[in-house]
Amino acid sequence: MKNFQIVLLFSTAFITNGWQRAKAQESNPHPVFITNEKTINTNQLEFSPAFYEDGIVFVSSNAVKGKEKVFDGKLGRKTMSIFVALRDTSGKLSKPKPFASELVSMLHEGPLTFDKMGENIYFTRNNNDGSKASYTKGKARLKIYTSEIRASKWGEPTELPFNENESDACHPSISADGDKMFFASNRVGGYGGMDLYLCEKGTDGKWGKPVNLGPKINTAKNEVFPFIHADGTLFFSSDGLIGAGGLDLFYSQPNRKGGFQAPKNLGRVFNTDQDDFGLIVDLDRKNGYFSSNRSGGVGEDDIYNFHAPEALIDEDDENCDEFALVNKKGSLLYVQVIDKNTLTEIDQAAVSYTNINEMSVSQLLASVEGKPSDMVTDGVINPTAFEKNGKVEMTNEQGLVQLRLPKAGHIFNIKKAGYKPKQLNINDLDKRHHIIIYLDRADGLVPLIGNVLSKDAIPVQGASVQLTNVTTGEITMVYSDYRGHFSGYLKCNETYKINASNGTKNATMETVSTVNASCDKAKSVTLTFPKLSGMAVEGDSARVGVNAHGNKGTISEGSILKLSRIYYNYNDATIRPDARGDLDNLVTLLKKYPDMEIELGSHTDSRGKSDYNKMLSQRRADNAVHYLILAGIAPQRAKAVGYGETVVLNRCKGGVRCPEVEHQVNRRTEVKITKSGKAKGVKIAEAMQQTGSVRK
Repeated sequence: MKNFQIVLLFSTAFITNGWQRAKAQESNPHPVFITNEKTINTNQLEFSPAFYEDGIVFVSSNAVKGKEKVFDGKLGRKTMSIFVALRDTSGKLSKPKPFASELVSMLHEGPLTFDKMGENIYFTRNNNDGSKASYTKGKARLKIYTSEIRASKWGEPTELPFNENESDACHPSISADGDKMFFASNRVGGYGGMDLYLCEKGTDGKWGKPVNLGPKINTAKNEVFPFIHADGTLFFSSDGLIGAGGLDLFYSQPNRKGGFQAPKNLGRVFNTDQDDFGLIVDLDRKNGYFSSNRSGGVGEDDIYNFHAPEALIDEDDENCDEFALVNKKGSLLYVQVIDKNTLTEIDQAAVSYTNINEMSVSQLLASVEGKPSDMVTDGVINPTAFEKNGKVEMTNEQGLVQLRLPKAGHIFNIKKAGYKPKQLNINDLDKRHHIIIYLDRADGLVPLIGNVLSKDAIPVQGASVQLTNVTTGEITMVYSDYRGHFSGYLKCNETYKINASNGTKNATMETVSTVNASCDKAKSVTLTFPKLSGMAVEGDSARVGVNAHGNKGTISEGSILKLSRIYYNYNDATIRPDARGDLDNLVTLLKKYPDMEIELGSHTDSRGKSDYNKMLSQRRADNAVHYLILAGIAPQRAKAVGYGETVVLNRCKGGVRCPEVEHQVNRRTEVKITKSGKAKGVKIAEAMQQTGSVRK
């Protein structure tokens, strides 16, 4: 890789000689549908897409009319420019056009990113001293620039402060909050080739010093084209991690220390023996784009779209697979802590561990509460002394901690309030990758297993469940998972009031007593929301999916139908072609009952500015109604309302930190029946079956 000005920016220049491949590469565990975007691809280079309004922006080697571009002799074409392709009324990308003439220079413009509001662009460009000389003499470097849009025009680009004249910085990706910039660079101090770096903004709004993401992410070869998802997952390409060949696509989820877990290969459907790179993913992790020079394309580098009906990656994926590298510090080990009685994951459990072979004689003697004491008593290491000499990690929401340990024997000590501590010795780490530790409840506690449901028996995810001791007033908070399940513990011989809230509604309160009851037998409870419309409606409401079946609810004014399969890309309001099934079913329903009228409401999660979320949701609702009108539904029968973040269904509002799966609950499209007409009293499941929308 001699010519970084070209090689590092454009994928076709990455040469893969003798690159190591995996012996067996697993496919992505979920079905993924990939399509070449032939409308925008040419016989030139098209690559590195970025979400922008109702479409994408990307890089192309096609000429920009009226703009002078330097001929790149090594690449055999003019230098690159930025293009945009918006979606038409059918949801497909239209013919591309130059993005912004004010951003075009003589040299290369390359991979880019936008902030959440689309008001600032960050893009790669060859540094330009006003002449072609620096480029033709090989002195031009890749740098990252930014520009702000004002009055529909992009301002003069300015160079970001962390660029260097002696190295390249390229492929920027900015976090949803706008405070973290990920980019690729070959600056001094890296692990070899191109590495991924993170630069953060300080409280003064200025960019700090870039930090290398470390050996877990970076290798002796090249890690490039990062994309940081709103949930903190980092997607990138590498030709140094084990994969199919060329650049492969990987992802890495964040850990509790602010870093990243071991990368995971996205699998055979995304990765070929050619270069696969520049991937972007929408908020729901179901749709997106990437670029590749795989065989069968239109040109050299092409842009592809993908749709993953079951989400691209699992929420609880901890990246333990054959593609995770083992470094000199040892093997990757996952320790999971489980409640023995309820079989649920235990978060915030303290996992202490130490290598017993590294402990000296003096360390085997410890002072416990000021009194000399042997560290080992009856074969069990004193927990206090143990924690003093060992290291401590806290389990996450899936009850997991990720460790990288040498193969020598280790002692583990696990503690969590309400549970009996447990200690075990593991000697065969070279043969084990995942250890499950079951904890028994502490004496005097009764297991509680519960469910949170809507009136129509639909699980309610992310509800906050409050366990209140009637005698002492002590309150314990737990939360329902995606199945509506929750678990906790009650003290023996006490009475508790138990209720749940989704942020806007309260479930019916239940009383559970352990007085004169066996402390060895678990208690169970079901909490039900009597009205869970999520909107301010009067009368009976039912929230069901349009593709639901077997539901006992009936259609009436105020009934809510949730369109669970409408997908949008990030920052986008156009409905994707692969996500029209619910709307097609709705069209059939409206045609069957021609006197029915609806309100179609679009909702966002609480992240980002409220006025922007309101605007985005209104555009989405408008587009959905427009789809109905094009299908023959009279405009006066469907009203579009964008609610933004005003109707959050769970605790994830007001800056509350939530996992992505809980935010996803709030990103939804719903139909409220405002006039039922002749459909009044018809069972919702029956109506759906009659329209042919039940999909098993």
